[in-house]
Amino acid sequence: TGIAGSLARSLQRRYFRDSARIFTMSEGMNAHFAKMYPDTVPKLEVLPHTFSAPRTTSTTTCSAELHHPCRLVFIGTINQSNVEATRRMFQVIARHPERWHLDIYSPSNKNLLEMKYGLDLSSEGIVHRGSVPQEEVHAVLQECDICLLTHGFSGEYSEVEYQTIFPTRTIPLLLSGRPILAHSPPHAFLTRFLAERDCAEIVSVDDPDALEATLDGLIAESGRRALLVRNQLETAAYFYGPDVVARLRTQLGMGLE
Repeated sequence: TGIAGSLARSLQRRYFRDSARIFTMSEGMNAHFAKMYPDTVPKLEVLPHTFSAPRTTSTTTCSAELHHPCRLVFIGTINQSNVEATRRMFQVIARHPERWHLDIYSPSNKNLLEMKYGLDLSSEGIVHRGSVPQEEVHAVLQECDICLLTHGFSGEYSEVEYQTIFPTRTIPLLLSGRPILAHSPPHAFLTRFLAERDCAEIVSVDDPDALEATLDGLIAESGRRALLVRNQLETAAYFYGPDVVARLRTQLGMGLE
């Protein structure tokens, strides 16, 4: 804001004008900057987050049989990028501890989440297990039936951020071999990305009842879960590290040797 904001906007315009190539983290960021600087569209290239594990990391197939209660898992940081949607998701799960069990693996402090953000992490069937080492994430996901992914509808961040954020925790979920239930607003790039690839069951409305109905439907439809997992593994290839590096080298005119 103020003088600093004016200077930042002036510098950004200059950098975008004079750069030979502009790398962004997602197609959503590309779309945002294309609207701001339409003359730079030919320069815009996506350089997404990557993973370096084998293309097919899942060691098990999507099972038609689920645990009872159904095991749900949430991984990742909880902050202003997703807390509002996360709170709604957790409230829905707390309704029926006899049907669902949720494990939360997050470095976000439990007391802070409860006191500052108003998350109920002490309800029956909800367990905050703290952080999990990156190398153990895949094994943790194998113990669940359904992965949860949340993206804020609103909060303290700017509207542009909610439109363009792409949570990095999406990648291990795509590789998990477990179906994803995503709660994400309709205007977000994440929502479009998942919908276009049909790689998550999406609830894009601020409606707890819709969340509950969608979760019940996903639990009931083994064929739908299997289809989502197949699409997830195909989608994950977009983030495969060696392929992303190869695209970067090509874009920079470096060749592949």
